[in-house]
Amino acid sequence: MENLRIGNKSLIKDINRALVIREIRNKGPISRTQISKNTKLVLSTITKICDELLEQNIIFSVGEGKSTGGRKPINLVFNNNYSYIIGVKIEDKHIIMALTNLKPIIISTKVYEYAKRATFDTVHELLIKGISELVEEIKERNGKLQGIGIAVSGIVDQENGRLISSSLLGWKNINFKSIIKEKFNVSVYLDNDVNCYALAQKWFGKGKDNRNFVCVTIGEGIGSGIIIDDRLYRGAIGGAGEIGHMIINVDGRQCYCGQRGCLEAHASEGFIIEYVKEKTGKLYTIEQIIELAGKGDADSLEAIKIACNNIGYGLINVIMHFNPEKIIISGKEIKEKKFIISNILESMNENWFHKVGAYETKIEIDELSNEKFLLGASILVLSELLGEPIYKDKKTLINNI
Repeated sequence: MENLRIGNKSLIKDINRALVIREIRNKGPISRTQISKNTKLVLSTITKICDELLEQNIIFSVGEGKSTGGRKPINLVFNNNYSYIIGVKIEDKHIIMALTNLKPIIISTKVYEYAKRATFDTVHELLIKGISELVEEIKERNGKLQGIGIAVSGIVDQENGRLISSSLLGWKNINFKSIIKEKFNVSVYLDNDVNCYALAQKWFGKGKDNRNFVCVTIGEGIGSGIIIDDRLYRGAIGGAGEIGHMIINVDGRQCYCGQRGCLEAHASEGFIIEYVKEKTGKLYTIEQIIELAGKGDADSLEAIKIACNNIGYGLINVIMHFNPEKIIISGKEIKEKKFIISNILESMNENWFHKVGAYETKIEIDELSNEKFLLGASILVLSELLGEPIYKDKKTLINNI
């Protein structure tokens, strides 16, 4: 409670301003009168706040609304280009960065390649280089950088902006927040990459109309982001959603995480590649195996069927644990590969809720895209900017003006 601001006129004014900004951002074009009705704030207060926001270029007018008998009301909209955010996704062989506005919409991107399992020092140099170049682009636009959001694979201490451990990258205890803030003096937010993906789905994707859903990504690894009551659930240390490391076979294959029988060890792209190699003696890429399966190759089809069935069993555990309204399954080219989805659903529909007719969990299929990871990273920043200005150390849009 020590972090809370003191309740005074200044705090009340900031809360009211934040409320008005959110109303205009979410429902604009909107008139002052309608804002007053929606927020229950008196019209004189709304008028004063809006006049200040207009002067500061946070909002602008877009013409007149319909008249109900008197003067036509002036409609207001939020200025999404008032300032900018940098979203970052760190992968095992490259780093992707995006400059976004406050909607957020991606304005430009940068990609930097490096060797698999590169050290943090190597990636750190590219990270600083890319951010510096995007900062220069913001300056050319006469804009302001509001914050940097980073999506990374692994267990993340989101509160302190620290990567605790990433098996995929081979990194431990990397404090992104302090490293980047020291260089650029801007707010930095870090989260697990699939959490960022789930945020993007919640804001404007296939989960926008659902209060409870799980977003599952399938590829080199298998992860999930969990939304409960409209909020991202991170767990005690940011490790919630690591479904790739749930045990599905106690005597199963060795997983890189150190456990045996993990879902990833029996269902990831690596499992499919290794399984086909064991059966044929040939080393194919995952793209080649999927192509062979599409042509009816028995060994490729068998490997994919086993992996997909195992994913389905993993999703049964998710359904029984969280009883979500919806599961969003995302993977590369997944929409075009009907045999992948049919095999997942075949085993997943064995869940108890489905079998007894108690509840039918909706399934949505979505193409895995870097755009959603990057937008999710930007949403990490935007969520804070649009929050209530009640904490001393939280950089909301109100105290960043």
